[in-house]
Parts: sequence; structure tokens; C-alpha cells
Amino acid sequence: MFVTCTASAVDPTGFDELSSEDFVTNSKCANCHAILRSQHDDSMHAYAYTDPLYQKEVLLASEDSNGQTDEFCSRCHTPIGVVSGEVPPIDGSMISDVAAEGVQCDFCHTVSESAGIGDGGFVSSPGDVKWGSLDDAPSAFHGSEFNGLYMEAEYCGMCHNVNSPFNDLPLDDTYTSWSESSYAEEGVVCQDCHMSPGITHFEAAPGRSASSSPKRSHIPVHEIVGGNYFMLDLLSDGKAGDAAVERLQKAATLEVDVPEYAISGEDVSIKVSVTNSGAGHKLPTGISEIR
Repeated sequence: MFVTCTASAVDPTGFDELSSEDFVTNSKCANCHAILRSQHDDSMHAYAYTDPLYQKEVLLASEDSNGQTDEFCSRCHTPIGVVSGEVPPIDGSMISDVAAEGVQCDFCHTVSESAGIGDGGFVSSPGDVKWGSLDDAPSAFHGSEFNGLYMEAEYCGMCHNVNSPFNDLPLDDTYTSWSESSYAEEGVVCQDCHMSPGITHFEAAPGRSASSSPKRSHIPVHEIVGGNYFMLDLLSDGKAGDAAVERLQKAATLEVDVPEYAISGEDVSIKVSVTNSGAGHKLPTGISEIR
């Protein structure tokens, strides 16, 4: 069963072909993918729905727009909630446990194709087959198939570009700014930086994708760290927050120009320059005016 979720599909009744029961919980995935699940647990993807800042903002947006933003915002923060018809209502009264897991394992690996860049342009195809970046990953629990989309920036671009549902004004142009960068010209995609330990470049992370899998030269890291130190520090044990700080320190160069001497009580002019020296997109990026 295929359900397309795009910016034009704002009718909340358009996704009732699917049920949240069509998806399995992260705890089920952890039976075989314990390491990857533990990495994901400390990511903003895991907190995409429960993030308290998001929860406050989405309620305010709903109130200001008479509910017109409910499904629009939820597409990328609780995609299972949207495709299963549990959103709206926006207050979470209908959200199932699996939908509350946000951008979770089974949803990500049952995206079969992209319907376009931005605003949750994914095609959701839950079922026995799980797609990914490996073409030789047999599993006793589910089918596994290679899907080239998982190795392309366009996979991330389905959500990491946001345009206003009212006037199409760009609110988040992370994918667009990457596509116009030298990183894109050189073939460096989102996953090279955000799913490897290299931070601002690809670096191999040897390991196993599952407990029974062969050891490989690189397994994508599922922490997918960005620059959101503040929220990760609040919601996780601090480890993920520290990783976000390290990423920011390597993505930017800070120069501070201060006078050699200063006299107490007088105004002092301090010049601060922040240069994007390692991020493949704008810095900061995301919906920065909300932050």
C-alpha cells in the first residue's frame, strides 16, 4: 500500500488507508538493531514529536491559523500520526505510542520514494520490506531491499525544506542552500556529514547494522547530530548535546576583536565574526526565526 504525503495533500482525511498498527515500534527494531536504536534515541529525530518547544509552537500555530497548520507541521514531526489519521486533532489526544515516537525507525525505512522536496514529500509504504543503503542485508524478521534514495540528499530534503502553506514563503531552506553549495558540486551529501563520525566530512564508522549481520567497513551513524544543543541537553543525558556543540565548533570559525586596553565605565567596541567554515548549508539553518 502506497500513501503519498506532500505539501498539496492538506486534506487530513486523505491518509485513512493506513493505520498506526501498520508500523512497528522502535523497541521491536531494537531486538536486532540495538546499537542503531540506542544512537537514534539520542537524536532530535527521536524527539521530533515530544520536543516541548515544538509542542508549544505547534499549538500556537494551530490557534493562529484555525487549525490549518495542524497536519502541515505534523507531517515531519509525527509522520505516522498524519498518514494514519491521528492528526488532527493537534492536542495529541488521538496519538498512538508508535506515532509519538516521531521520526522513528520503521517509518524512515518504509519510505519507498520521494514525491518531491520539502513539506513532508514522502511516499509511505509500510509492510514487510524495509529499504536502506545496503543491497545484501538479509533478515529473518523482514524483507530488506536496497533503495538509492537513502544515499541521496533528496531523502533528507523531503522534510528539511519548509515553505509556508499560505504563501509558499521559504521558512527553512536547508536542502536548497546545500544544493547551491560547493558541497553539492563535489557530491558531498547530507549523510556524509550527519551519519558519519567525521562531522564536516565523511569518515567511516565500522560495525554491524544488526546483531546477526556481517561486520562492515561503514554503518551509517543514526544519532544524525545537528546543531540543536539546547534541546538535546535538556532531553537526553547530555551526550547528544555535547556532540552538537562539537559539531558547531567544527562547522564555524569565531573571531573576536577586542581592544587591548579598556577603562572601567567606558563603552567598549567588540567586533565578532562568525564564518561558516564547515557546514554544507547555511549556518544557522532550520526555522531559525522560531528558535
